Amino acid sequence: MATDSGLSKLHPSLADMQNTTPDHAKSAVQYEKGFQLLHHLESLVGEKSFQKFLQSFITKYSQKSADAKDFTDTFEQHLKTANQTAFLPELDWNSWIYTSGAFPVKFDFSTTQSNISTDLAEQYSYLEGKSSPPDFAQLRSFSEPSKLIFLDQLRDNWGQLDRQALETIDNDYNFTESQDPKIKQRWLWLGLVLEYPPVFEKAHEFIRT
Repeated sequence: MATDSGLSKLHPSLADMQNTTPDHAKSAVQYEKGFQLLHHLESLVGEKSFQKFLQSFITKYSQKSADAKDFTDTFEQHLKTANQTAFLPELDWNSWIYTSGAFPVKFDFSTTQSNISTDLAEQYSYLEGKSSPPDFAQLRSFSEPSKLIFLDQLRDNWGQLDRQALETIDNDYNFTESQDPKIKQRWLWLGLVLEYPPVFEKAHEFIRT
């Protein structure tokens, strides 16, 4: 579906729905735009205020139907109640909800850690296990989600790896001995696919538990 289609609006009109089928409405635009809108509102008023709004909205419309105007009216009323009316001029509902296309405000959810994790995985693939990337130690102190990004990147490109590469990675991070189930799931899969012997018994134990 084209991003300028009427069906890319968060709230399509009846005219937008004419001469179309449900298949034409399949697009990531609506889902991304809806998510981006909620994040935009939270970034304006703050997490605590936004959570209060969500609670009041859910309570107000529990077991009822609510449309886009109910949502916007309730949010604007929340700003008045919370003494945050200074944000009212920044609520471009028309662009977010009733206009075709992408987002009035685009957020980048990538982080420094996630970018480094992806880059490290690519470096291991390029080096083919002959050595470690110069800055490989950074990953050791990264959060679990960043380590999962690293492993997912390796898994997505497993055809560029071999047992020697896995041995180098394991020497650097000791993933084979990890007790984190999410890490184990990804690492053991890589080890089995690439026939890396140290994971064989660990994989049997993981399946039995």
